[in-house]
Amino acid sequence: MFNFFRRLCSTSVIIFLVLSPVFADEVNSDKAALILDASRHAFIQNEAANSNEVYPVRITWKKPDNDTPAFYHIQRSTRTGTGFTQINETALPANGPFTDVYSYNEAAGIYSYIDRNKTASAGIKYYYRVLSLNRQGQGNIPSSERIGWGALTHERFFYEFNKSYASAIYKLTYMHKRGNLRKLGEETNYGAISGQIYYKARVVGLHGDITVTTTNYADYYIENDPAKGPYFILNGDSGSMANMATNGSMKPVTITCSGMYPGTVYHGNVEIKNSVVAGGTYGVTPDGFPRKELSWTLGYFNQIPLPAYLQE
Repeated sequence: MFNFFRRLCSTSVIIFLVLSPVFADEVNSDKAALILDASRHAFIQNEAANSNEVYPVRITWKKPDNDTPAFYHIQRSTRTGTGFTQINETALPANGPFTDVYSYNEAAGIYSYIDRNKTASAGIKYYYRVLSLNRQGQGNIPSSERIGWGALTHERFFYEFNKSYASAIYKLTYMHKRGNLRKLGEETNYGAISGQIYYKARVVGLHGDITVTTTNYADYYIENDPAKGPYFILNGDSGSMANMATNGSMKPVTITCSGMYPGTVYHGNVEIKNSVVAGGTYGVTPDGFPRKELSWTLGYFNQIPLPAYLQE
């Protein structure tokens, strides 16, 4: 009986040793990373746009308080709270190695990961979070979320701007009438969300003078969702001066954009021939980028068809 009890105790001890954890960090990480930011329409040095003309997003975070994860995963979704998928191919080691995509600022204690999302499209916001992992690659408590989206190339920014600008311009009636004298007059129309567009055409000396002013003008919501805010909000002037032969130029004025993609569009280098735009360039400057001159052929009239009701 004594021998049986001794064998039973020995067996129990062996079982206990096998089942007991050896290292505390071999269980799931129970601390969430401290996500700091996901960049929004930001210029990131040495990064290229994808085939949809959208630049990458930078995600930054710090390690959890009172915890030291061995790895991290970055997760992305197009919706808050659900649908998250891992975007890094392999777990990101907390101690490196670091690359041009994944880096660490030791002095600040800040990690950074660049999401080169090949499928990112203009007008889509993305939700990001960071998952801390232990040495076994385990972890189930994600960080809080941050919303980010990539900047647009100059060409894509101008195209997206033109959607809102054309929508405003095509609400005007005088501007699209046939015959120069029929264009004279003034009118005001209103954005579907906010603001107004004002048009005034008059004769000044031997010139025709047209002024178009947008004030807090917005027609579209981001992803058609009012909770996400207006897509483009337009403020500023455009217009033209032309001689009796209907040749001239756009006025040297600028429209400022706010909303999802802040920036400016300058009209002063665009040429008018026979009452229509027919030469020169637009000065396009998305926030954070240098100005770039884009061909007049990229103007809204060539990109966004004139509605049938204006084609008299």
